Amino acid sequence: MRIVFVITAVLSVAFAGYIIQISLADAPISERGVRFQEFPDAAKALWDGRLGIPLDRLESRLYSDVIMHESSLYLPFGPVPTMLFLPFVLLSGDVFPTLAITFLLLAIVGVLAFRIARSRGLDEYDALWIAAAYSLGSAVAPLAVPIANSWFVILIANMFLLLALDSHLARRKTWLTGTFLALAATTRPVSVIGILVYILLTTKVEAGGRRREAGGLRATSRLVGLI
Repeated sequence: MRIVFVITAVLSVAFAGYIIQISLADAPISERGVRFQEFPDAAKALWDGRLGIPLDRLESRLYSDVIMHESSLYLPFGPVPTMLFLPFVLLSGDVFPTLAITFLLLAIVGVLAFRIARSRGLDEYDALWIAAAYSLGSAVAPLAVPIANSWFVILIANMFLLLALDSHLARRKTWLTGTFLALAATTRPVSVIGILVYILLTTKVEAGGRRREAGGLRATSRLVGLI
């Protein structure tokens, strides 16, 4: 029953993003072109066998953070954000509801923050407040409306770093944690720092004649701070 509630809540948040994007379509800024279409258009270009967005898309789009080279536009980010849209753009028309995806990611971040808080011994009530504060009351929340592409990239990297931390705390397979860290790094290269912090989390050191795992709660807090 709880899983059904969580899934319903997450999908509801995604639907809210879809509604917001529809409402923004009538905003004055949209008269210059459709917003939030950089990564969906890059995914569509990949399906057409192109690495860049065709230049003629500028006639109906308002892009940010793109680089023009010859007859194409390129996004100066890792490949993961574009790959994320590949299966979805096949189901959409000319305009993709990007905010539905970003709000969905924001909801997933909240769920992960809740899981991590619970794994550190907090009760459900306190963990819920932590999750709400992190996903809605921090700098993470504005990333769900990615005025610039870099915002969206940060949100995806944030999700993968949280997945890596959750995987580590749940003592899952090391390769799974490593996969999440790799996805974060190929989304936003600066996230490679998370790999260094993970090494600190898992390295064992000698202390007072006893072996202990370096970091513990303190190292976990540092990784949360990095995220």
